Amino acid sequence: WKVANVVFVCLPKLYIWWTLTSGGVHFLMETAGIVDLVVNCMALTFVLSIDEMIFSRLLTVASKHIMNNLEDLPLFDTSDVEHEDEDVV
Repeated sequence: WKVANVVFVCLPKLYIWWTLTSGGVHFLMETAGIVDLVVNCMALTFVLSIDEMIFSRLLTVASKHIMNNLEDLPLFDTSDVEHEDEDVV
């Protein structure tokens, strides 16, 4: 189920995010006026944050509670990196 989750959820979401972000940045770089640039930045921010807005409005209270109480999954150990500066002295 983890492979299916990555293939059917994570990869399409990453592709959509990358396409929107790169297209939005190219669109913003072509904007000449400062007022148009600010308006376009706000539009891009809205488009990129629409999934969080949908999540906050359509989820049930129980689902929000479960999502808020999830613990972070450590991806790698950073204890050796934290003490790296002390060894340099």
